[in-house]
Amino acid sequence: MSQFLHTLIERPAFVRTPLHELPTAVAERIAAGEVIERPVSVVKELLENALDAGAQDIRIEIRGGGLRLIRVSDDGYGIPASELDAVCVRHTTSKIVSFEDLEHLATLGFRGEALASIATVAEVTIQSRVRGSGDEDPAYWITWRGGQLQERGRRARPEGTTVTVTDLFYNVPARLSYTRAARTENGHIVQLVRRYALGYAGVRFSLALDEHMAVQTSGSGNLATALTEIYHLALNEMVQEIQASDGQHYVLRGYLGNRVLAQSSRQYINLFVNGRWVQSRILQDALERGYRSLLPKGKHPLLVLSLEVPAHEVDVNVHPAKTEVHLLQETVIAEALTRAIKGVLERSPALPEAVQFPGPVLANQRRLPGPRRRGLHVSESAEGYRAESAVPGTAEVIASLRPLAQLQQALILAEATDGSLYLIDQHRAHERVIYEHLRSTYAGFQMKSRR
Repeated sequence: MSQFLHTLIERPAFVRTPLHELPTAVAERIAAGEVIERPVSVVKELLENALDAGAQDIRIEIRGGGLRLIRVSDDGYGIPASELDAVCVRHTTSKIVSFEDLEHLATLGFRGEALASIATVAEVTIQSRVRGSGDEDPAYWITWRGGQLQERGRRARPEGTTVTVTDLFYNVPARLSYTRAARTENGHIVQLVRRYALGYAGVRFSLALDEHMAVQTSGSGNLATALTEIYHLALNEMVQEIQASDGQHYVLRGYLGNRVLAQSSRQYINLFVNGRWVQSRILQDALERGYRSLLPKGKHPLLVLSLEVPAHEVDVNVHPAKTEVHLLQETVIAEALTRAIKGVLERSPALPEAVQFPGPVLANQRRLPGPRRRGLHVSESAEGYRAESAVPGTAEVIASLRPLAQLQQALILAEATDGSLYLIDQHRAHERVIYEHLRSTYAGFQMKSRR
C-alpha cells in the first residue's frame, strides 16, 4: 500500500525547457481566463462598453444561462467602420493613451482586453453604426471566433452597436464544466443588471432571459423610481435619501433601506465609486457599521449609494475584472460614510434606532414555556348575552406595552397596562413585520392587476 501511495504522489523527473516567449494564442487564452470567469463577466464588459459609448437604451438578451447566447444592443455612439477590424485586438482602446490618463479616468473600461478576451473563448459578432452617420452610411459587422477574424460585411441597423456572443467557452472545456446550471448563471446576470440599472437610473435597461423579461426600467433618471422598478416594492416609506460631502474628498448620494428591507446576504448592498460598481471590504464594513444599532445579527441592509471622489485618488487598476478599487483617503472616507449613515438613520422617524431598554440583562436566561392551551366547549348559546367590556385586540395590547428589559439581546420583556408581562422574540417580530409588509404589497399589486 505504501508503495502504491508513493507511486501516486511521486513527482515526475525535472526536465528544464529553454526560456521562450509564449505563443500568442496561449497567452491570449490565459489572459482571457482572468477577465472572463463566467457568463456574467461577458455581460459586465459589454454593458460597461455600452455605458462608455453614451447609450441611453441598453437591451440584453440571454439564452442558456449565457453559454448559448449573450446579446447586448445599445444606442450609443457606435464604432467607425475603419476601427471595426481592430476592436477585438488585445490592448486596443479608445479610452486612454498614456498611463497618466488613469489618474483622470472617466470611463468604466480602459484596458482594451474585454472584447479580445471574449473573442478568444467564444464566437463574437459585432454590428455597429456611428451616431449621426446618415441614411447613406450603412452599418458594418464583423465576426471573430477563437481569437481569429472570420468574416465581415454590411448590414442595416439603427445607430449604435450590437454585440452577439455565442458558444462561450467552446474551446475551454475546464471552464465550461465550472459554470453552473442556467438558472444559477441567470441569477448572477440579473443581479449585475439590477445593480447597473440602479447606478445609471437615467438609462433604460431591459434584460430578457430565454424570452422572459427579468429586468426593465424606464430610464427616468429618478433613483427612487428605479428602486421601485427593480425590486417591485412600494418603497416611498421604506427608504431614506442620503446626501453628504466634505467638500474635498467625497460626495455621497443615494438611498438607505430601513430594517424591514434587511436581507440575509450582502448582495443588496449597491455601492458605486465614480459610476463603477465596486466591492470593497473596508467601505462595506463602514456602511454596515452605520446600521449596527438597527439590524439584528446576520442581517444586512438594502442600499444604493453613489460615491464620487477625485479621479486621481482612486486606483481602479487592481484586478482585471475592475470590481475592486483602492482609495487614497480610504480610512477617512470609510469613517465619514459610517457617520453620514448613522446621522440620517437617527434623524429619520421611518428608520428608528433599535430600542435600548433600561433595567438589568438577565444571565443564563432560558426560554420560558408558553401557556398550555385547552379547547373550550360551550353547551349553551351565546345569544342574549352582552359583553361587559371589549377584549383588546393584539394590536392594542402591543401598543400599550412598556418595555422593561432586553434579555441576551434577543428577547424583550414588556409590561401591559393591566400588569401582565410579555416576552417578545425580537427576531420573530422582525420576520412578522417583513411578512405583513410583503403581504400588503402583494395585495396592492393584485388590486392593480385586476383593474
